[in-house]
Amino acid sequence: MSFRITGIDHIHLTAPEGHQDLIRAFFGVMLKLTEIKKPEIYERCKGIWYQLGAQQLRIGVEQDFIPATSEHPALVVENLALLKIRLKSYDVPVDPQPALDGAERFFISDPFGNRIELVERI
Repeated sequence: MSFRITGIDHIHLTAPEGHQDLIRAFFGVMLKLTEIKKPEIYERCKGIWYQLGAQQLRIGVEQDFIPATSEHPALVVENLALLKIRLKSYDVPVDPQPALDGAERFFISDPFGNRIELVERI
């Protein structure tokens, strides 16, 4: 008998407690992600969840928050150039990276200092 890992169900980032409005402004408004209702057992948790295709991005909140500055999610984007223009219009610094494995990409940080890679297959 054997097993295999077949994909990623969700990614979890954290943010400082009390900044749910900023989480929604960045991930919901600026990045246009779709917020989803958490399962009943997590309703009392203060985090916010987003649907990303078949996966989810879950932003939890922590009192003793430390940003993820090296480990990071890589989000797949359609029309990366247009997103780059949008991010710059919001004064979000974009850290360009060389193409890798047939993908254009760059890094940004969310308002809390978490590193995020944005990727488009070319």
